[in-house]
Amino acid sequence: MAKCQASMQIIHYNDPQSFIAASLAFLMRDEAANNLIMGAIRRRLVHSDGQRGYMAVVVDADEIIAVADWQLRHGVLLAGDSTAAIRLLAQDMASQGCEPIGVVGAQENVLIFAQSWQDLTGYSYRQRFQLREHRLTALPVLPEVSGHMRFSTANDRTLLWRWMQAFIQELRMVDDPEVLKPVFLRSVDEAKLALWEQEQTVAMAGFRAIADDAARIGPVFTPPEHRRLGYAGALVANLSYWLLEHGNRVCYLSTDVSNPTSNAIYRRIGYEPTHDQYHFDLYQLNG
Repeated sequence: MAKCQASMQIIHYNDPQSFIAASLAFLMRDEAANNLIMGAIRRRLVHSDGQRGYMAVVVDADEIIAVADWQLRHGVLLAGDSTAAIRLLAQDMASQGCEPIGVVGAQENVLIFAQSWQDLTGYSYRQRFQLREHRLTALPVLPEVSGHMRFSTANDRTLLWRWMQAFIQELRMVDDPEVLKPVFLRSVDEAKLALWEQEQTVAMAGFRAIADDAARIGPVFTPPEHRRLGYAGALVANLSYWLLEHGNRVCYLSTDVSNPTSNAIYRRIGYEPTHDQYHFDLYQLNG
């Protein structure tokens, strides 16, 4: 959408409660496209750790047209369909000394931001992932796989953190594991990971609220020695069933477009693709 920057205003927020209150109605207009940033903003309410990062909306004629959320040592998440607003956000973040390690959002937004960031800072960019977002609104088909689901406890900390480190390495994620660790371990302690048990723990799936009645599933991980036995599909199906039975009207999850196996598994469960999200790294050429 073509708009003039001269008529736009950026509004910054210092606390997540005000940020989510201001941006939620805009983000809910396309919940499927914005569920990732909605989950990130909501997570700030619980796990802020005193890190403000960058929370801002772009307003034109008193209406929000873009939203940006950046937490320290993470990528910036974008929502909106105004290229001028995305450029303005890049300019504003650069002027404030923000240092996002990447950018996530719709393809056009990610490209516009990355190109603007390169012009402003000299940082280069490259695509890391093209993820397909999926949505489930009806109770899923439960695969016939041996085992059962349970929720994590503090006793699972060592195993699950080892798996999370393997997940980070396998996907070549640039996120700092030491930044992710305390948040991840809190999720373990708070039973926010579902596990599949088949004589031993064989798969994990995280989940979190993105709204009062909507949830997002991820990360999903099965160690190599337990793969191709249907455990991840069974776990996601049972977790999705549980979430829909416990007050959620919708569940979301992401799959790597380059992985046809996971895409097919979740389609069989009942998930339907909605759109694609792009993840770009931002990096120094000599870094």
